[in-house]
Amino acid sequence: PVWALIALDCKNYEIPYNPDAKIQATRELYVQTILDCQLPDGGWSLNIGAQSEKISDPDITAMALQALSKYRNNPKVKKSIDIALNTMADMQDDKGGFSNYGVPNSESCVQMLVALCELGISIDDTRFVKCGYTILDNLMNYYTQGMGFSHDNDSNSSNLMATEQALYGLVSLNRANTGKNSLYDMSDVI
Repeated sequence: PVWALIALDCKNYEIPYNPDAKIQATRELYVQTILDCQLPDGGWSLNIGAQSEKISDPDITAMALQALSKYRNNPKVKKSIDIALNTMADMQDDKGGFSNYGVPNSESCVQMLVALCELGISIDDTRFVKCGYTILDNLMNYYTQGMGFSHDNDSNSSNLMATEQALYGLVSLNRANTGKNSLYDMSDVI
């Protein structure tokens, strides 16, 4: 539902009617499904049914925030977003970054960077500045000039997925800082 909602909302696409479906897909259904999957600690996880997945995952939580950002005027959604933002602020380490399964990594930074941009929250928001470091400061620690971004700091080489995500995170931040549509608002594209 997270990525279905992001895709639909990127250009306000209509959901096609499926006469064979017992339940028709709606934006409200996707939003409610996401809200229903919020974990007790305030975030989301990829597999909420697994016992090991009872703790929020920073990547999935940030992606859920991205999807819900367009619905933040709804009081129920706003409350859910506020809880998740507090969870993410608590998960952020003292270097401005995030860990997934105990491993500090660039992709978790990117997803939260994009979430903040989609929500219209500055990376300098005091909740997300730790010991003077922003998410962007942390992300740039994974960059090697001429090579790209690495997944973690234990690697001496770039990683294609980490580089791709870092680049769209930087584009998201640039768009936010220059007053352009957010990354997932493609209404300015023909």
